[in-house]
Amino acid sequence: MHRIGYKPLIFMIIAAGLAQASSFDYIIFSGAKPDILLILIIFASLLLEGRDVIKCAVIAGIFKDMSSSLIAGSHVAAFILLALVLNTQKKKFYSQKPLVQIGLSFVSYIFMDTCVFILNAIAYRRSGVLCFPVMPILKAAAYTCIVSPVVFVVASKVLRIDLSRAY
Repeated sequence: MHRIGYKPLIFMIIAAGLAQASSFDYIIFSGAKPDILLILIIFASLLLEGRDVIKCAVIAGIFKDMSSSLIAGSHVAAFILLALVLNTQKKKFYSQKPLVQIGLSFVSYIFMDTCVFILNAIAYRRSGVLCFPVMPILKAAAYTCIVSPVVFVVASKVLRIDLSRAY
């Protein structure tokens, strides 16, 4: 297995977090923005070990929490949970094939937003399952999964990782 450090990924996450919080308003399509931080957490979960993945998830979650108006810590918790699930099952999920990356991104986006929605509903004592925003989540998940193969390729080039030999 190819071992990479988590520090270069942390820098990529910080750069993506800053870009996503500021200039991503230019690439909104039908009211949805791609979630580059989520894609980088998926990338990190498939390549790093447990503690390093959690460090990346915390940094990404902090950036997401700072740019949202939801309860603080909900994105951190969702990213950590997602990173741990993917990291424990990474041999099953790992693939350099774009269809697998697209599927992982789509399911992960829905999982993460559902976790954030549930945490916020508990924190604000709302029982509004009927007002779960299905269409915005599906649009953003679709947009994120379309962008995911590009982010995987760019991240592997920046980190100089040959994904075909990672396992």
